[in-house]
Parts: sequence; C-alpha cells; structure tokens
Amino acid sequence: MHEGFCAILQDSLHVVLQAILLVIFAERGLILVAARIIAFANQKGGVGKTTTAANLAAVFAERYRVLAIDCDSQGNLTDALGVNPDALDVTLYDLLEGTKTVPDIIMAPIEGLPHLALLPANLDLAALDHRLAGSVGRELRLQRAIAPYLDQLDYVLIDCPPTLGILTLNGLAAATEVVVPVDIGVWSLKGINKLLATITEVRTVNPELTTVRAVLNRVEHTNLAADVRAELGRAFGDQMLETQIRKSVRVGEAQASRSPLPLHRPQDPVAADYRALAQEIEESSHAKHA
Repeated sequence: MHEGFCAILQDSLHVVLQAILLVIFAERGLILVAARIIAFANQKGGVGKTTTAANLAAVFAERYRVLAIDCDSQGNLTDALGVNPDALDVTLYDLLEGTKTVPDIIMAPIEGLPHLALLPANLDLAALDHRLAGSVGRELRLQRAIAPYLDQLDYVLIDCPPTLGILTLNGLAAATEVVVPVDIGVWSLKGINKLLATITEVRTVNPELTTVRAVLNRVEHTNLAADVRAELGRAFGDQMLETQIRKSVRVGEAQASRSPLPLHRPQDPVAADYRALAQEIEESSHAKHA
C-alpha cells in the first residue's frame, strides 16, 4: 500500500513539474513542440551542409530549445558555433564509445543563445568506426544516447559527415527527417541516389525517418542553377524545399568569425534566406514520406 501511494505521489509531482515548466517556457517566449530530429546529409562534401545546420540552429534557438550535434570528425559545426574543437577534452566520440553521457559533454556554445546546446566533435571521432567495429547495434548508439532527453527539446539538428559510414548511419538512425543541401555545380547531384538508397535501408531500423527533402544552396541565377533545380525536382518531387539560399561572401565571413550569419549580420539578405528556410521547415509537416 505504501509503495503504491509513493508511486502515485511521484506521478503527481511529475505532472506538476511539467506544468511548471510549461509556464516557465511560455513566459520566456519559447514554443513547445514534439522534438523534431533533422539530419543534414549529403555524401558530396562542400555543399553547405554544416553551414545550413549552424545557421538554422541559431534561428530556431531564438524561439525553441535546440540541440546541435556534430557528427563530423572535422568538427566544423562545433567551430561554426564558436567552439574550438582542438581545445576539447570530451566530445561525441566519448558519448558514442559509451564512456560518457550527454550531460558530460553537452555545452552552451553561444552566450547570446541560451536555448542552444551542442554535442561537439573533433578529430577523435575519426577513430570511432574502427573502435566500434563488430559492435552489435553500433548504428543506434546516438539514437539511444539522446532518447532520454528528447522531451526537453524542440529541435535536434545533426550535421553528418560527407560519407556513408558509421557516423552518418548514426545520424540517420536517430533522425525523423533528413535535409539534403545541394549546391549549384556540374556534379551537384552525384551520390544523391546512393544516399536515398541508404536512407531506405536505415528505415528498417528507424521507421520514424519519414521525410527526406532537398534544399538548394549557394544559388545564382544561371542556366546551370535552373538545370540542377529541375533535376532535383525529378528526384525529390514535392519534397523539394521552396526556399533557396543565395550565394554570398558574407557566409564565409561569418564562418571565419565563428558566428552564425543571422547573429553576425542579422540584416544580411542571406540571413533572411536562412530565416525563411527555418520558417518553411517549421511550418511543414514531417509526417510525409519521401
């Protein structure tokens, strides 16, 4: 009887705590939604994957609770959010290896964005594939590590490396959505079909991965841009994001300053592009299948 009463009391306290949190977040202007976990993936490097993830993280964190996860051993997302990867003692490597937990490695990278958190990475992550070779369920380690914390988050943004190795598989296995940034170039679409095939395979272990969309990056008004857009339309159909990110030297300047463009130059036209992209993603349903 005593144990049953304690269980009921514990459940009641949990409900009260959740109600208090709802009030606190409402007072701070935060909007609570079911956590959306978006992986940014493209096996072709240099397409603006990290830049897209970093800038969207900054925009979303103005109104939502956001966790950015750097799944690339180059540590570019970590760097883009203002943290020196080379100065880190613990990273995502330790989390996926199983020696640390999320609270051990999570950090608040940008002082002006208190609702943005980061799971950082550096070159240590390059050894993970070899370290986990032969481990059962190794592609599910990220999914399992962040699962206990999803009720405290609105958006999780995962920057995957430009390969289809174990780190990308972990990102896809944890995600509910994928955004594929594509730049304007002769070989822009190279590898897209292989990525889509991999996503189909990942759905056997992660049926929650329901939506795969593409976004055009570094856009210029050229015939090549129109051709790439048409090809992407044939590959993704109605899953193409309408917002396009224009090409600008300001993006590189923001990267050099280790600050997302919407913070570095809030009034820049390309910062407006990222805000428009965030709004389109926010308003879109992630219940569609690619």
